[in-house]
Amino acid sequence: MAKLLGRARRLPIINWNYTFFGAHLQNVGSNWDYPQERHAAFEMIYVVNGTEGIDCGPYTYSLEKGDFAIISPGTLHHVWAINNLTYFCFHFDLDEPTFEEHLRA
Repeated sequence: MAKLLGRARRLPIINWNYTFFGAHLQNVGSNWDYPQERHAAFEMIYVVNGTEGIDCGPYTYSLEKGDFAIISPGTLHHVWAINNLTYFCFHFDLDEPTFEEHLRA
């Protein structure tokens, strides 16, 4: 068995907590529009099918099938369907400040 991983590069041990909550999958029509909001945790949105618009202050993005976005805690944002949209969304928080700082960048 040792030969099977003989050339593997090992990652360091990571010891932090990750909280995953508020997950949902939804299929919506092109008229779907969610009001502007902000969260105390990160939000991850993955587009399964269709196109979703995201407005985060000075930036506006269009996410296509296979795209995802991570929205930082406290970021005011607005999302809507550009065409028939299926998306998966969840919220998460973690207790590792260095990794969290990289996600916010």
